[in-house]
Amino acid sequence: MLTELVFKQVEEAGVIRHVSDPVQVTGDFGLQLKFIASKNDFYILHSMDGADYNIAYFSGNTKTDVINVPVRGIIPGMYIKISANTEPASGKILMSE
Repeated sequence: MLTELVFKQVEEAGVIRHVSDPVQVTGDFGLQLKFIASKNDFYILHSMDGADYNIAYFSGNTKTDVINVPVRGIIPGMYIKISANTEPASGKILMSE
């Protein structure tokens, strides 16, 4: 199942970030982010209840404009959000059904 991510601009501790709407995952998943330029950072945030999020994964100062990451170890039913320093041109999550 392929899910398109929708990002909103938010301010976190005085810093502008682009954060996706939450997605409830079925377990391990693949993440693809496309940016206009390189030198982006992003976090994968996870939550058991969809309200309290913690950082599950971080990648800083990427040297490419397309990021493909397999994400393992996420418990089925957990919620995830993606937070990036620049607005992604697109973002997708691929999950097993």
